[in-house]
Amino acid sequence: ESGEDETNKEGSDDHLSLDHYVKIYNDLGHDVQIELEQKMEELAQARFTFPASPPVAQTSNSSASPLTASRAQQRSESLAVIVRDVHRTYPEHFLFQERGGRGQRMLARVLAVVSEYDPELSYCQGMNFIAGMLLTVFVDADAITGADAVELQEREQNGDVKVDNKPVAPGTLRFGEQCAFWVMTTLMESPRHRMRRCFIPGLPQIELCLVQFQLMLEYLVPDLNDHMEALCADSNFVMRPTCRLYSLSWFLTLFGNAHVPLSLRVWGNFFEHGWETLYRTGVAIMQHNAEAILKCESVEAMLQLLLDKSIFEDVDTIMVLFSELELPQALLA
Repeated sequence: ESGEDETNKEGSDDHLSLDHYVKIYNDLGHDVQIELEQKMEELAQARFTFPASPPVAQTSNSSASPLTASRAQQRSESLAVIVRDVHRTYPEHFLFQERGGRGQRMLARVLAVVSEYDPELSYCQGMNFIAGMLLTVFVDADAITGADAVELQEREQNGDVKVDNKPVAPGTLRFGEQCAFWVMTTLMESPRHRMRRCFIPGLPQIELCLVQFQLMLEYLVPDLNDHMEALCADSNFVMRPTCRLYSLSWFLTLFGNAHVPLSLRVWGNFFEHGWETLYRTGVAIMQHNAEAILKCESVEAMLQLLLDKSIFEDVDTIMVLFSELELPQALLA
């Protein structure tokens, strides 16, 4: 418990830093580290086979308590969804291109351990993009695209495995996975990021983001917002706030579903500044694509534009607009 409190405290004040999260891991205490290692090893031994059909929980033992059987069923259902979602996570990134490959297995293990670590929350769709992005930061590319497992094991024994070009001590081949896990759990609980509230029932953090983002569009780009609202009214399309139509996934994945270069820039700011970063990014994207949006004559055309990844490609221009924005502080409260 003390380790979790320390994680929350540290994570609220610092942005993404490998050394920082290594310190958090080292300060957790031996018992907590052993528990995590055991969970990681159990999942590694499970040898995810990415079945075509969801796995079935083994709950036929008559001596199993109802609570144990229920938890086993929940675990089985979570793993089935995780297995399905890893195939949809950054398929264009070399780390996750091979179906059932080492990168996808790493992602599955991280998500499964997050589910085990917080069984009340378990696994929710959207977490896969967050864990996937963290793995791209912490996992050594050579360990994924290099030689076979025998060579990797020899490299590990020789202390030759690296994360972000930094040597990793022997015995920690899955060190990158552990970093991704602890950064993710820190983001879930830190006061600055409050990401756990993105995934609990009702998605309260996401609902708040959508309302605040809609108000910012009304305040900062009123002509554009009026045009979009008029398109919705003409189509008798009622959804409030209307930005939910296209921006829900932006906030749920921290723009992880966007163009990867933009995602990395957004994340670098998010770790340091929190949710204001996402509002700035969203408004900047709308400003950058305002001319094209204003030419849309229907909701369908507008959504076809805003749901296409091409709107994220001009990263430099978007980030210039991002830096020039002055958000109304009253809407950030």
